[in-house]
Amino acid sequence: MSVTKQGVAALLIVIVVTISVIKLRDALYRTVTLTTTADNVNATLWSNTNFFHNNGAPENRQGNSSDLNNLTPFRKYFSNQLLDKIDPFHDAFTGTLKPHSVFVVPNIAHFIWFSCHPFEFENLVSIISVFRFMRADKILFHTDCEPTGRWWKEAKMIPTLEIVHRDPPNEIFGKPLNSDWPEHQSDVARLQILMETGGVYLDTDIFVLKSLDPLRYYDYVVGRQSSCCLNNGIILASNNSKFLQVFYDSFHDYRSSCYSCISIKKHNELAKANQESVHIENYSLVQPNFDQWKTIFRGKFNWREGHYSVHLWMKQFKQKNKRFLFDDENIKTLDTAFGEMCRYIYFGNPEMILENSTRVQSLWWEDI
Repeated sequence: MSVTKQGVAALLIVIVVTISVIKLRDALYRTVTLTTTADNVNATLWSNTNFFHNNGAPENRQGNSSDLNNLTPFRKYFSNQLLDKIDPFHDAFTGTLKPHSVFVVPNIAHFIWFSCHPFEFENLVSIISVFRFMRADKILFHTDCEPTGRWWKEAKMIPTLEIVHRDPPNEIFGKPLNSDWPEHQSDVARLQILMETGGVYLDTDIFVLKSLDPLRYYDYVVGRQSSCCLNNGIILASNNSKFLQVFYDSFHDYRSSCYSCISIKKHNELAKANQESVHIENYSLVQPNFDQWKTIFRGKFNWREGHYSVHLWMKQFKQKNKRFLFDDENIKTLDTAFGEMCRYIYFGNPEMILENSTRVQSLWWEDI
């Protein structure tokens, strides 16, 4: 009998060890799928000549959704938990700032558009997302060069959109800003604007997916990009936020040679030292992060899972695909997270829109 018990015990141990090994293998496989598969296929997929169109002239740069669909190796949704395996920050600090009992962040959206450059379809969709889901009382478009073109003309249909002339800052605390990086001018200007009026600053590659009202009770809200860094692509702040002033004052240490020292890294350090003045959303504002942006354009990042907004990382996409332009036609059948979000915001339904489809629920301008 004792031999039988020992045999059963040994068998159970073997079963438990086998299950653990299988689970570990699957976890490693999923991580490798995200971190290495994209890089391994990058050279061939992103250089596919069928993806590029004509000679790159603006009028010839329209793409076909099948071009992107053919470059989509990922066919499943990526959960926050899975992405967290790559850069775990589920236990990263979120600040201890207490919410007020009333809104302290004005329901005003701010966009910045410095210098003359093309206003693309995704920029339009970003502004529409603020109109449809944030339902901002005002959408202030701060610019020194008003855009032109079809998509800007459509953006001006938004009744709450106001154009505000603003020249980009050239220096901060007596230090010249790096003219090669206009992002530095925007980094400074967004804080100045928020200190003047408060509200919600957004980059033009942020898609808002639902109301931001639950966050407007805090004096300062920002999203986490990774375990070491915050991301200033969307900031909610009252104009008298203590942390907002602390963050602005940190530009005394500005170095023109460092691209993200203050806006990303120093931002996180300051928040950690002033946790009583900041509220951080780890997953819901600016994910996926810098290393995972391909899951938007070549996969199915799960934007439906608890996100107030999503950061598109359009600059990174454009660097790989300089000759592709999105529009209101090619997004209809784009089988990626980006296609889904565009359809959800622009057409009112994330599902693919085929010929003679009845899936469209409401065009955005029906909200006017």
